[in-house]
Amino acid sequence: MIDNDLLTIEQVAQILNLHSKTIRRYISEGSINANKMGGQWRIKTEDLKKFMGGEDYIKFSRTREEESLKGFIEGKSSEIDGRIQVCTIIDVYVEAVEEIKPICQALLDLMNSGDEEQKSAKFQYSFIAEEKKGRFTLWGNPKFIAKMLNVVGEFI
Repeated sequence: MIDNDLLTIEQVAQILNLHSKTIRRYISEGSINANKMGGQWRIKTEDLKKFMGGEDYIKFSRTREEESLKGFIEGKSSEIDGRIQVCTIIDVYVEAVEEIKPICQALLDLMNSGDEEQKSAKFQYSFIAEEKKGRFTLWGNPKFIAKMLNVVGEFI
């Protein structure tokens, strides 16, 4: 992680291996705390750490995950990709959040790979410290979700 206290959107995108538009979306959704300084967004290092698995993000992510799952179950998914949609939850039990980071990175790499079947697939991640588990919720078409499951399976 960069030692500066304030990071640009581009720096955060590089750290998370995501597109800067994704970081902007996270800011507008409230997933990542940010402040405008001189007309540019700046993210505190501590806020990025929270987003990557800190307690505040866990609470936010669990609420968001519950809302998304409820919407999926009720058939209110806003992005439909094909006739069949899949939603699955993967729990990975570990001793520390650092053990989950390689799985997150592998899933992010797949999501950003430009795979034709990815289209509107999504995933959410949270680390639930009191249960010592990382939780991944995956949505999308069955072929791409199968690829995501295979990626997670490589860590078994």
